[in-house]
Amino acid sequence: MDLSYLHSISKRQGELLRNHLLKRFEAREAKTGLSIVYDLTYMCNQACPGCCVSAIAYKKGKDITMEQHGSSHEGVMQILGKIKEYVDTRPGMDFFIDFGGGELTLRPDWKQILRAASEMFGPDSVGMNTNGTRVRVEDMKEISPYVSYIGISIDGMEQYHNKWRRTVEGGNSFEKSMALIRDMLQDEELERKLDITTVPTKNNLDEIPALMRYLHEQGIQNYSVHRAMQVGRFWSKDDLLPSKEDYFRLLTRIVETNEELGMNVHLHHSIESIYTALLLERNTYYEGNLGNPDRKASLGIDPIGRIFFDPWCTVEPWDKLAKSSLLDENMTFESILREHGGIQDLVDGYCRKEIRCKGCSVGCSGGNRIAAAANHIRSVYQLKGKEVTKEQLLAAMDSVDPACPLYIDSETFASPDMEALRTAREQWSSPAVPAGAAQ
Repeated sequence: MDLSYLHSISKRQGELLRNHLLKRFEAREAKTGLSIVYDLTYMCNQACPGCCVSAIAYKKGKDITMEQHGSSHEGVMQILGKIKEYVDTRPGMDFFIDFGGGELTLRPDWKQILRAASEMFGPDSVGMNTNGTRVRVEDMKEISPYVSYIGISIDGMEQYHNKWRRTVEGGNSFEKSMALIRDMLQDEELERKLDITTVPTKNNLDEIPALMRYLHEQGIQNYSVHRAMQVGRFWSKDDLLPSKEDYFRLLTRIVETNEELGMNVHLHHSIESIYTALLLERNTYYEGNLGNPDRKASLGIDPIGRIFFDPWCTVEPWDKLAKSSLLDENMTFESILREHGGIQDLVDGYCRKEIRCKGCSVGCSGGNRIAAAANHIRSVYQLKGKEVTKEQLLAAMDSVDPACPLYIDSETFASPDMEALRTAREQWSSPAVPAGAAQ
């Protein structure tokens, strides 16, 4: 097992990493429940080459119909109503619904939807995501009472961001988003709810620390780095996918940069959970979750009301696993979860500790099943998304996550030599973290 890259950081960097992972682990342990990412539309005003939901850029000057968005307003209310029925049968369960797209602000009823969700679940349980190029700060002030989270995507410094995010309306996409962000930062309530998100690729990894500093100078306090997922238009972009070494260096640089900035930052939970299990020997495997066995993992709902195992598996080729829709009058949220071949069957069949990541014994969430399966199909078969069969998707769900230090290939992991990992950790970390149930 080659852990040389784990030895490449200084003792100070290691201490910062240890403290960050422990803090994030303790925050995750305090939360259990259900999280949903509900994409209200796959229409968008941008044509990003790496869009993970293959969003459709609308034609400038042409109206978008509700049919193009996927569901009518009444349909969205029906979907939310069925979610509420499910949540109401589980009093005390933490719940969060995060609305996205596409670009949800293209829907003429997006504000009404947020208000309705807030009335059903409470504003603390509602969030939204936008690219920030279409709305004004007045719009955000109007919906602020209905949400606790507002995510805006900034994928790099100006040149990279504008190359990656091609806006239908033209103009400088970076400056449009930043203008809204600056206006929002003048409002104390919006400032608290605002979170800037970035998707890392091979092409923007090195500028993320500089982006953090830039955002901090503007007044941003919350910053999230997601994970590049081989789904949608990113499916075949193998050359842009960060390696396990890239992700470790990125995590270290994020934590180190943040020592001087004092922001609330994190890397995608699937990656942090891997390193928490391996380096801190804390058990991050959570079998009680619907979807990936990680307390921070979410289910996905697409614009036509179908429920998915993961928010990143709602489009080709993953839509081959789709089951019934919440728009079906005869189906409830629970009945869809328990359909044959549905969410619960995927959890039972591919997320058990003895199965996920080929049965690796480390007490870890296993990273992300969708990332692992996509990597297996691309690395072994080099298939295009439309060529992948349902059977191939299912057969790949137990693959090894490529972001894990133990990863050798999609079907093979190195023996989890915890003593070797302790040696790597102790080289730069002190005092030692008490061992948990990592094996």
